Amino acid sequence: MSFFDQDLGCCGASFEKNNISFLGLLTLSTTALLLLSILWVLTWPLSLVFKSWHHVLGVVIKANADLIKNSSLLRKTKCEMAGKILRYSPRASGLFFKSFNFVILLSCWGLCFAGLSWWILK
Repeated sequence: MSFFDQDLGCCGASFEKNNISFLGLLTLSTTALLLLSILWVLTWPLSLVFKSWHHVLGVVIKANADLIKNSSLLRKTKCEMAGKILRYSPRASGLFFKSFNFVILLSCWGLCFAGLSWWILK
């Protein structure tokens, strides 16, 4: 067995199964996407000086966004709801289908922060 045949399991990924865990997406990819996007916007004026660094930051953001978009969270619910929306508007159905995973993950973070703030301020 070579090094590349091993199941590494880094960041919630199981490379043999090509499956990303929900916890890995929630904790690593979503937070990286949000924080690095904010950092990318704030450092945009400096992109003339640090062009390569800014480009690498953009690549990491795009990779995390693709990872979230292509993962299968609540696959059946996503397809059924997109199909119901398709009756009324194909564009809205496509937008819903593409942004479903982002909405689910951001809603989980929102519930975590709301529950934490309720628990602290209680």
